[in-house]
Amino acid sequence: MKLAKNNNDNRCRLATITTNMTIIMMIFFIVFINDSNIVMANEIQSAPYYMPFDEAQNIDDILANSSLKHFILAFILAPNDSHDCIPAWNGLRNRLVTEDTFIAEIIDKIRVAGGDVSISFGGAFGTELGHACQTAAQLAAAYQLVIDKYKLTHIDLDIEGDSLGAVVDERRRFEAIRILKNNARQNGKKLYVSLTLPTTVVGINDAGREEIKLAIERQAEIDLYSLMAFDFGAMANNMVHTVITVMEAFHQQIKSIHTDWSDQKVYEHTGMILMNGHTDQPSELFSQQTFEELIQYASTHGLSRVSFWAINRDRPCPPDRQHGWAASFCSCIDQQAYDFSRILSKFKSQEIITTSITTTTSTTTKIPQTTTEKHHTESRPTTTTTSTTKIPQTTTTTKTTHRPDNDDVDCSKVPGGEGIFPCKNDIHHFIECSNGIKYIFSCPENTKFDPKLLKCVWE
Repeated sequence: MKLAKNNNDNRCRLATITTNMTIIMMIFFIVFINDSNIVMANEIQSAPYYMPFDEAQNIDDILANSSLKHFILAFILAPNDSHDCIPAWNGLRNRLVTEDTFIAEIIDKIRVAGGDVSISFGGAFGTELGHACQTAAQLAAAYQLVIDKYKLTHIDLDIEGDSLGAVVDERRRFEAIRILKNNARQNGKKLYVSLTLPTTVVGINDAGREEIKLAIERQAEIDLYSLMAFDFGAMANNMVHTVITVMEAFHQQIKSIHTDWSDQKVYEHTGMILMNGHTDQPSELFSQQTFEELIQYASTHGLSRVSFWAINRDRPCPPDRQHGWAASFCSCIDQQAYDFSRILSKFKSQEIITTSITTTTSTTTKIPQTTTEKHHTESRPTTTTTSTTKIPQTTTTTKTTHRPDNDDVDCSKVPGGEGIFPCKNDIHHFIECSNGIKYIFSCPENTKFDPKLLKCVWE
């Protein structure tokens, strides 16, 4: 009996300990999931841009054949007829978010298939809500309307064109993001915010860096910096090398801003956006093999997201469509439907991660300068390398083979030492300042430098 009593006492003690441990674990779990310092994980990892209103494939076809279940839907703007503080798809008055059922049905189908979406605000054209709304509170309410309508956990700010560098709008935008983040926390939710920026051949320009600094200053808590790794303005015959050069240059730029971040943390906060097939630049071309190698780079370096512009273009062109220039509804190269989507689906897969890649790191970065030839037998431009410029870690000015007579840009006096500028009286060259050093680039044959777009375009 005594032994039985001792056993009963032990069982009681064990039950008490177990109960206490359960309570402790429950308290820990409640505190943990409500900790405002926890950064929400990015769940939108392999996600092309999808513009449902722009000659798009049916979402049922995409889900059945692309191997992808996550997408970035684009774009939400202010109405272009009045610039009211009202979210509208493509900036059209007849596509107000409040009246939408079409996009909502698409999102429902994606989620039923096990996927999800991020929605992008902004883009290269139209009026961004950050400009149309007059206060941060109004802007936050407009963003929140979209978040609530589509039950979003991820949103994207695509800041380019005239929106990049508009400090008043940028300040308002980031203050609105801070409001949204606080609202999400107070309601026990998380909101993952990505910031999309254009790039140059040496990373982001000075306006992009100031954008990031302003976001930090305004405590906007940007979770992901997503780079448009195409349309550089300089020509490249080796897209894999050039894109990696751009991504690694940005990596160093972010480390100089977030000085307490490790290399791994920088990569975890970095996204890469490619453009399948021909880009808007005459000599840029992303083939299927290019995508394979760049997806491998992103996977092995631990990037959080890879996107491309756009799944609308991930299909062959009609027979009467001439290859050689970017189209909105096809890639302008030889391909099967969804070739690039299926490659993107390999991002972070075991197949990619276990495949070794060889990278060479040195104290210099090589940027190829190219020319473009048009062959009568083949309509698309091809690139041939004419020279290679090394970016030294010194103050030496590097000259190209055909440098124009122009000394009116002093890169040592340019704010931040970064920028792209037209050459005086020479439309076929342009100047790139990097770390206070001047470089002169040649536009390809039959192209000229557009000082407004800051890139080479067809003449």
